[in-house]
Amino acid sequence: MGAFAEFVLIQESGAIPIHADTPLEVACVIGCAVQTGVGAVLNCARVEEGATVLVMGLGGIGISIVQGARLAGASRIIVSDPVASRRDAAAGFGATDAIDPTVTDVREEVLRLTGVGADYAFDAAGRGALIETGLWATRNGGTIVMVGAAPLEDTVTLTPVILLMTEKKLKSTVLGSSNSPFEIPRLLALWRSGRLDLEGMVTAHRPLAEINEAIDDLHEGKGIRTVLSIP
Repeated sequence: MGAFAEFVLIQESGAIPIHADTPLEVACVIGCAVQTGVGAVLNCARVEEGATVLVMGLGGIGISIVQGARLAGASRIIVSDPVASRRDAAAGFGATDAIDPTVTDVREEVLRLTGVGADYAFDAAGRGALIETGLWATRNGGTIVMVGAAPLEDTVTLTPVILLMTEKKLKSTVLGSSNSPFEIPRLLALWRSGRLDLEGMVTAHRPLAEINEAIDDLHEGKGIRTVLSIP
């Protein structure tokens, strides 16, 4: 891990060639956020055209899940996040419905919107409570996907017989279950064709000297992705 370093030494297999005319400030958001979110939809969950999707958490990964669901042809993409600006931004990436979880019960609202529950629910924030919400907000036979990394001390309470009788599926994914040498060129091809919005993911630019301010923005839920320029 060479985060924020000016130079990094890696194995050849860890470097993915991209076209020379690809702006690095665009390509850089793929590495984790876009690859993880889009991959969670296309590679792990394998969302079908016409499916309904719930996305909980709208940081860079959550917004990427929204884009992945749009690419998969989901008929309804419901998003939940306590930050109003992120809910508003999600509409531009393909979200059809937005929930403020601080004032509205997510499970009840998803059931109201879909009638039976979502086909797929994604925890993009890494919280045990969101995984439990997803379990109750999905239909019988639905799938819950853990995408965000929850703290080690976080737990999830399950009732095995209910999970068994409803045939719901709990899955996890790391880096979008992606094969990066294949995935990164595919994502860039989708971007070049206008089907994937990478520029819109970048909501701020800062020099490396302002890295502390960028981290503060992250903790405060400001923006989606900040690009740091290294001199």
